[in-house]
Amino acid sequence: MKPDFALSFSLKGISFLQRSGSDWVLLGQVYLSDADFVDRLVTLRTAAMKRSRNANQVKLVIPNDQIKYFSLSRPKDARPNDIEKMIQLRLDAETPYNLDEISFDWVSDAHTIYVAAVARQTLHEAEEFATRQGFKPLGNVAIAPEGYFLGEVFFGLADGAASLMECDTNPIRVISSALKALNIASQSAEEH
Repeated sequence: MKPDFALSFSLKGISFLQRSGSDWVLLGQVYLSDADFVDRLVTLRTAAMKRSRNANQVKLVIPNDQIKYFSLSRPKDARPNDIEKMIQLRLDAETPYNLDEISFDWVSDAHTIYVAAVARQTLHEAEEFATRQGFKPLGNVAIAPEGYFLGEVFFGLADGAASLMECDTNPIRVISSALKALNIASQSAEEH
């Protein structure tokens, strides 16, 4: 299943998004600096649930400052198992984590392997937070900077369990805001 809603995390706060065709619309934002952060998030989720009974089923967008992006030259005739081994060797050499503590996704073209890696703990914390706020996380994704990945980065679930979520071909692209459509007071947005 491809969820129609997403929670996008950043250093400033959380954005709640809804799919609109092949793009996404911003339904609301809650800033970490808000004194009533949790209450605002509950208000946002409640308003979204009035629009769709599936609004609590979300994909989680992990911020890029938590992700290691890199690329490798693709050897001629490299098979997927060979590529995975190359990636694991690089991660083992360049990160402080054991390989079983890292989740990664990769894609390639004829010449280049694009890799995105994240600590499983980061995914776990995002899932745990979303669950505490009444959401059902279906999987973790990222929106890679231009030229760092092809398509949507898909990390699955933190524990590596099979996700019910299908990966989108293209990464999330927010085209507009629907704050007024939800009748949500955007006082915090105006303050920032």
